[in-house]
Amino acid sequence: MKYLKWLWMLLPAGACSLAIAAAPVTELKPYELADFVRRHDLVAVQFTSPDRYCTYCYTADETFDQAAAASTVPGLTFARVQWPAWSAIPDFKPLFENLFGLPAQLVFKNGSLHGRANGHPVTAELLLAQFADLIRGPATPHRADMAYLPKPSAQPLTDDERRLVDLEFRRVYLGKVLANCSNRFPAQASAYAAAFDVWHVRRKPELERARLLIAQHTSPADTATVKALFASGHKAMGVLQVETLGVPGNRDPLPEECAKVIDGIVALP
Repeated sequence: MKYLKWLWMLLPAGACSLAIAAAPVTELKPYELADFVRRHDLVAVQFTSPDRYCTYCYTADETFDQAAAASTVPGLTFARVQWPAWSAIPDFKPLFENLFGLPAQLVFKNGSLHGRANGHPVTAELLLAQFADLIRGPATPHRADMAYLPKPSAQPLTDDERRLVDLEFRRVYLGKVLANCSNRFPAQASAYAAAFDVWHVRRKPELERARLLIAQHTSPADTATVKALFASGHKAMGVLQVETLGVPGNRDPLPEECAKVIDGIVALP
């Protein structure tokens, strides 16, 4: 791909959070976690980061907060641990060995790690169901179960659903552009983030639906469709930058060019 060399980075799977403060979730520093789980018999802890490079962390805190607010699991306490650079995972030994990626939701029972639900939770309801199953079951501290997925859809993606999947690609792509540009030009980072956040709030209902659709459509045919949509979306972003906006892709960007590309993506219908 000749486009977007200075914007596109193949980042480790692992964007970031707009926290909902009203949910009953205790925010902890990494060094506070061990004492917290010792003082509570049953704790669900989310591990995530507001780092813009953590594209799969983005909005995971919102789903976790919704689960905390809706929980009816007796005695279950909710907490979250975050740190600035997602890849600089703190050392949580001897409480547990490692996280196997972000975001992650771990259940602690009687002061010890009991089970894991890794990945971005799809819905609060599915996450609560997984917590309940983990709590009822035997301890599996070294097994990294993925967050529960909804029941697969037997229907292929419609044209409108394909549009929503393409919008989710745009979210991931825009998040990576934002992260790269913010890293290059820290003084402009807040302006770049403001443009992204306004766009995300406007598109949020569609993006939530898109994430659910991708989780539901896991057949080989649908997986191939999603992959093709992401590939065509990447090409379209290159055309937008180089041909429509006139921003070269074969050299390092200027701060105003980052803003121009971000604003151009945000302005797309």
